[in-house]
Amino acid sequence: MAVITTHGWEANYSPPSLKCYIVYQLAQACVSFTAELSPEMLHKLVHMEARGCALDMVMRKSDIRYGMRAGALCAECSSALAQYGVPPNHLAAIRRMLALVRDEALGMSRPLDPMAVFVVMRFSSFDENANAYEYGVKTGIESAGLSCRRADDEYSAGTLLSKVTGSIERARVVIVKVDSPNLNVYYELGVAQALQKDIILIAEQDLINQLPTDINNLECIAYVKGDYRGLASLVWSALVPFTPRS
Repeated sequence: MAVITTHGWEANYSPPSLKCYIVYQLAQACVSFTAELSPEMLHKLVHMEARGCALDMVMRKSDIRYGMRAGALCAECSSALAQYGVPPNHLAAIRRMLALVRDEALGMSRPLDPMAVFVVMRFSSFDENANAYEYGVKTGIESAGLSCRRADDEYSAGTLLSKVTGSIERARVVIVKVDSPNLNVYYELGVAQALQKDIILIAEQDLINQLPTDINNLECIAYVKGDYRGLASLVWSALVPFTPRS
């Protein structure tokens, strides 16, 4: 259990906002929860002098803002948590929470639609690739209760690159179909990785071995060509951790 005190934040310490402060406190709690740290183990990790780490021991509430502006786990704490058995994807999730805090604390908050899934893939019509999107990927996303977006869904002012980058930035999850050797797809995958998005890769089963080495080393959902119902089910299953709970 974690107890977060919010009294007086908006009146005496904001900005950053109360919402930002709560996210920061939740990120700190997640460090303890995911590592299953005892109070004694946690005490060994905390820093008595502030260094801009989420595990700084802060005695004055006003000083919490320094850690929020840094929005980081220091290398020492990251290494110790890895030794305690914290999975890399858990640490990455905590860092994403801290990055959101840092951006808002520095006045650079980014828009985020928690219900949006952005799909990156080669554009085509009336072929296997187009059918995989329409009857597999899109169906799976909507079955999970999330909204499906693709760069060609609607017209908006500005360059296509800025439009795609903005859509990736706003999305909760980015799905990338990587079985076509398309430079735009690879570039947009890199943008999603740089923005530390949750990424789901998909590819035709017969084309998995043809993927570039750097992509082939990543976990990828493989589907049987033409089995769109099966693809929709795989996409739905992959999105379950991101769906809203009633």
